[in-house]
Amino acid sequence: MRFGALVDSTDRRTGRLINGPMCGARINDLGFAVGSALWMARNLLVDAKPFMSVGLGSQKLGCCPNSGFVVGIMVSALSTF
Repeated sequence: MRFGALVDSTDRRTGRLINGPMCGARINDLGFAVGSALWMARNLLVDAKPFMSVGLGSQKLGCCPNSGFVVGIMVSALSTF
């Protein structure tokens, strides 16, 4: 049995999802801001979920080019009337 076939030899050092390092205080502030937005959405009966993958996709498309970290918030609302 060849053990080379069991080892993932993908070179993952060439690209990163997030260019860092980043200040922990800024990330903490972003976490509180996203949490507050989600709390307000819940109080307004809006279904909202945060997605890092949406933020990364938007950065790759050129949205928010000067931001180090972007979080996308998916929002859906149903009318009860």
